Amino acid sequence: MPSPAVPRKRVLTTPAAMNVKYIRFPLWALAYGKNAGDRMRTLLRWAVIQTGRDGVAAYHRDGRSSRLDKLTEPDESCDFEDGEAWALGCEILGVNEKVVKVTECLRCHAELEKFIDAMNNQCGREKTSRCWVMLPTAWFWRAYNPACGCKVDDPLPWDRFTVLCAIKSKVGDGGWGDTGGMATVTWPEIQRRSLGYLTQADMVNCLPLRQDGAKPYSRDVIRNRSKRIRADEMLRSYTPRVPGPSTGKALPVAYGYGVSEMKLIEWAERRWWKRAGGVRGKLRAMQERQAALARQIRQEQRQSQAAHARPPAQANGNRPRNPTHDPADHPTDAPTHGPTVMVAGNGSPQWKLAIRAGAASRSSPAVFPDSLNPGDKRMGAGTGHRHSPSSLAPL
Repeated sequence: MPSPAVPRKRVLTTPAAMNVKYIRFPLWALAYGKNAGDRMRTLLRWAVIQTGRDGVAAYHRDGRSSRLDKLTEPDESCDFEDGEAWALGCEILGVNEKVVKVTECLRCHAELEKFIDAMNNQCGREKTSRCWVMLPTAWFWRAYNPACGCKVDDPLPWDRFTVLCAIKSKVGDGGWGDTGGMATVTWPEIQRRSLGYLTQADMVNCLPLRQDGAKPYSRDVIRNRSKRIRADEMLRSYTPRVPGPSTGKALPVAYGYGVSEMKLIEWAERRWWKRAGGVRGKLRAMQERQAALARQIRQEQRQSQAAHARPPAQANGNRPRNPTHDPADHPTDAPTHGPTVMVAGNGSPQWKLAIRAGAASRSSPAVFPDSLNPGDKRMGAGTGHRHSPSSLAPL
C-alpha cells in the first residue's frame, strides 16, 4: 500500500523547529474504529476535509480568495465547495492527492462527525464540545504508516502515539496561551486520554461501547512510553519534588512543548510554590508533618506502656475487675486502701481511687486536696497534704 506522504525528519522541541505543518483532530477520534489502521485512515481523511474547510474560510475572511483559484481540481465529481476544501486540505497537510479520493474523504468525515456527536450525547455534553490534539505532521506520518501497513525507517508504535496524543491534548499547541505549551499531567489523565476520553466518567460510560476492546494502560506502561517520548525529544518534562523531610514524594510531572528546559523548570516550581502558599505554605506543611509524627510517637508510647503495665492473666482467665481486700485474710498487714473520694478538679468531678494513707498512722485522717488538676492526679498536688509518689496506690 503506498504511503499518502513521504515521512519527514524528526521534529524537535526547539524554537527553530516551530515552522512545521500541523494536523489537528479531536481526542474522540482515538476511540473510533475497530483497529488502529481503520482509525488512522479515517482520521487522515477527516483531517483533509476539516483542514481544507477551515483554510477556505480563513482565506475568504482575510480577502485572499484569489489564492483558491490555483488549487487542483478533483478527478471525481462533487460539490464545488467540497472539492475546494479537499484540494486545500491535501496541500496544507502534504497528502498525496492520488491516494486519498475526495468521495472517500467526505464519507470518512461524515462518519467520524457522527461518532463524535454520539459520544458527546452519551456523556451528556454539547454537540460542539471537543478536546483537540495538535501534532506535527511528521509525527503523524510516523504513526500512520506502520498502523496502515506501510514501512518506514523511524516508526512510532501505536501505544506510544496514543500516550503522546494524551499529553499533547493537555499541554496544548506550544507557544499559545498564557502557559506557552506547558501543563502538569498525571498518569490517570494519560490513561483515559490515550483511549480518547477526557474525564473518568467518559471512560466509564463509553469504554464498554468500543469496537476494538481496548483496555486502559497500566501505570508502568505509561511511565515507560513517556520515557521513550522524552528520549525521542518530542516533549520536555520536569518532575518537582516536595521540599522538606519527604523529598521522595513526587508531584505531577510538568510537560512542555516548544519551550526551553529552563523555562519549564521555572514554570513548574513557581506553580508548585503558588499552590503550596509560598513560604507560609511550606512552613504550614512542615508543621503538619511534625504534628502527625508527634501524634504517632505518643500513640506508640501509650501502647507500649499499657502492654508493660498489664498484670499477668490468672489461670482461669477470669480476673475480677475490682479485687477485694479483706483484713481478715491479712491480719498482719495494715489497710492499704482508703475510702473512695470524689474530688472536684477544673470544674468537673474526677475520681480518685485507692488513696493510701502513707506515713500517717491509721488513726490520723488522710488530708485530701481541695482541687486537683489533671496533670497532678498521680502526685496528689493541691492545697492540702502532699503525698509522696511512693505513698500512692496505682490507679
